Amino acid sequence: MRLQLEADAAAIVALDAGVSRSLLEEQFAFMALAVEDGLGVVAEAQGGGLIAHLTVTGPRRSDGGGEAAIFVDNLWRNVGVGHCLMQMAVDWGRRKSLPRLRVRVAAGNLVARYLYERLGFSLALGGGDADLVMELALQAGRPDILDGNE
Repeated sequence: MRLQLEADAAAIVALDAGVSRSLLEEQFAFMALAVEDGLGVVAEAQGGGLIAHLTVTGPRRSDGGGEAAIFVDNLWRNVGVGHCLMQMAVDWGRRKSLPRLRVRVAAGNLVARYLYERLGFSLALGGGDADLVMELALQAGRPDILDGNE
């Protein structure tokens, strides 16, 4: 297990201050990591073992939106840990007043696409032959740049 740094401790305090806890989170240990202009979270099963991680960056794109990247170990998919992590990403983006959050997903990864759709993400762009980009508007009343309604 990675040793906790002082910057990690500050990130954990910030995460705890802004993210609601659910019963599911009692089954997993979530640890925030210090990430410049972003959020990093790792998830461990109670009793040890890294099972998932999330990184959110933003605002680095020209439209001020953020990008989320998530990985969940195959053995821990469909138990809710990915949903918890993505909800943390959405909550963080809203607290940072990001206009939108994007995530790339393999076109054939229907389980992940369904998770993102349940959280309100919709198809934004094709990211290539094998990838799609899904996007969630985080700020009500903000124009959608992709629609051309600026």
